[in-house]
Amino acid sequence: MTTFRALVRAMLRADARWTLRRDLDGVFPTGLDSLRDAAATGPVIVAANHVAWWDGLLAQVLSDEVGVDATYVVEARTLERYPFLASVGARGIDPSRPTAVLAAFRDARRWLDRPGRVLWLFPQGRHRPSHLRPLDLRRGVEVLARDGVRVVPCAIQYVFADAPRPRALVGFGPALSTPGADDVERALCDLLDAQDADLAYAAEAPAPTSRDFASTALAWAWRMLA
Repeated sequence: MTTFRALVRAMLRADARWTLRRDLDGVFPTGLDSLRDAAATGPVIVAANHVAWWDGLLAQVLSDEVGVDATYVVEARTLERYPFLASVGARGIDPSRPTAVLAAFRDARRWLDRPGRVLWLFPQGRHRPSHLRPLDLRRGVEVLARDGVRVVPCAIQYVFADAPRPRALVGFGPALSTPGADDVERALCDLLDAQDADLAYAAEAPAPTSRDFASTALAWAWRMLA
């Protein structure tokens, strides 16, 4: 990689982190050690559900956090619309052309040739709310998960808490021993259900009894204007 391309890539990665800080109320990952440990022993596919356009930025930022060499697959039309994504590792695929899909898969398999390399796949192929079941996964993970490539499931949700912006919940599960479509679906649903259970538990926790000055002043002003 030339010095100029490395500089551009570093700038785009910094912009990805800035965009997430601007748009979200935080990123809350769990299970990062699962990805780190799997990547230490061989190439890895991260199979994630696909909720929003932030997903690709999360993939890059969290991969940087773990210290792996990551790339991720997006539809070719997305890459045409946002060509800068190629500079941070995105690879385009045109699902309407079978020959193009096969060529992209061959290229991805060649790239997954050593430990520390991570390919992010979003097998739903389109944005879908995280609560919809079934997840409607397309084939692809099981095609690429050959020759010792491990598959780590990753569940993504965006939820609102005590802020006007959503927060990102990203949960990584243990590497799958049998990475078929049904196995990926089951693992992702289990991770999403666990996130929902944590959210329900937090919602039932007693609210704090103390108020900060700004909240008290706002409540007082609201009563005066009523």
